[in-house]
Amino acid sequence: MEVEASAVWNKRSWPLLLVAGLSAAALPRPAAATSIFRFENRRENAHSWRLVPEIYSLSTTENYDATGAKAAVPSLESYKKSQLDLTLIYGITQKFSVFGRLSMASVSFTTSSLQGSGSGLSEQGLGANLRVWESGGPGQRPKSIDLQGTVDIPLYDNVSSRASSPRQPLRGDGTLDLTAAGFGTFPLSQGPGQRMYLIAGLGLTLRGNGYSKAIPYQLQLVGLPEREGLLYRIGFHGFKSMSSDPNGVTALSPQSEASPGTVDSQDAGRSLIVDALNSSYMHLRATLGYQWNPTGDQAFLTYLLPMSGTSTAVINGFILGAQFRFGGGGSSSSSAPRGTTKSTGRLSYDMEGRVKQANDKLNLIKIDKGANDGIEKGQVFDVYRTGPDGLAKDLVARGVVTGVGATECIVNLRQYKKEVWVQTGFIARRIAPKKP
Repeated sequence: MEVEASAVWNKRSWPLLLVAGLSAAALPRPAAATSIFRFENRRENAHSWRLVPEIYSLSTTENYDATGAKAAVPSLESYKKSQLDLTLIYGITQKFSVFGRLSMASVSFTTSSLQGSGSGLSEQGLGANLRVWESGGPGQRPKSIDLQGTVDIPLYDNVSSRASSPRQPLRGDGTLDLTAAGFGTFPLSQGPGQRMYLIAGLGLTLRGNGYSKAIPYQLQLVGLPEREGLLYRIGFHGFKSMSSDPNGVTALSPQSEASPGTVDSQDAGRSLIVDALNSSYMHLRATLGYQWNPTGDQAFLTYLLPMSGTSTAVINGFILGAQFRFGGGGSSSSSAPRGTTKSTGRLSYDMEGRVKQANDKLNLIKIDKGANDGIEKGQVFDVYRTGPDGLAKDLVARGVVTGVGATECIVNLRQYKKEVWVQTGFIARRIAPKKP
């Protein structure tokens, strides 16, 4: 039955819960870890855009208690959360990317004595990603390390949700989260058709007012087609509290207790998806999808399987998502240089670098290799446009080294293979001398 606020919902003032964040309030408050913490590498190639829409469908009727044991939530018949995330990522340079996320959520639950539902904006995200190391040969997906900073901003108010009539369930913890992280990408297979690699991520999430920091992490195996075909991802995602929340005699937030030791059922039907201290979890994510073109456009479905946790909800769910990539040095038939020629034969290369600067009017580019790398005047470079995975996509120009510095060189483009302006981030490969 629908319970009106005057009958069940109290008007007690309640501070905002924390998942992992930094709050601006002066008084200390307990923190609660979200059961699905967003923790992904959001790096993108230079001048490329990536749009990632995702729909979450989550449900629970169990909790992990403070000892890690599963326990049915008393009287809870169903708890469901639907969420829409729209993430937009842009590569400013080959090393530096920025991203933002718009998120909306709808929550409903039913117990043996009451129902609750509500919807609206959830935690919004802003962040930046810096590639600090990259290594790989021609035609290979590079080994790389990326550093990333993210802030998650709640655009909702739990105090208002509690005071509304009828009262709305909480959509989250209602706090600001700051996360610093590092991600490593390690190729395992570079065979034709399918590429496999390992992604590892580790972060630190700050919680304000003296409450527990947390460590988000991931380890996943990824397989992607070179052009089009099936894709897969499987791995572990987790969120580990450093367990310094002010946990007195109970694992529940004092603000969530209808009476000492009894969680307020009106927040989430007594589910510990909110209102818990020192929450940690680990779940398995298994993804299967399809990529339908070389630019990296994809559709995928992810299954979430809970593996372990403490003081948090046992979440089962699915994520239906897609990714659309555009930009990154596409052709321009109206303004690209003319006089293109066809590529002749298959050449071998003995060095690979990146274009740092390009001057279209003078047909000059600057490459991040110089005398320290063995570059000399007169050497010939082929310039390749990069695809969405950072690999060389197609040959667009050929040029000759006309100036050499210690760590960079100037290349004069003498021949265009395609009607494409050379841009920062394109790959430059030195043609190896022919063996006698």
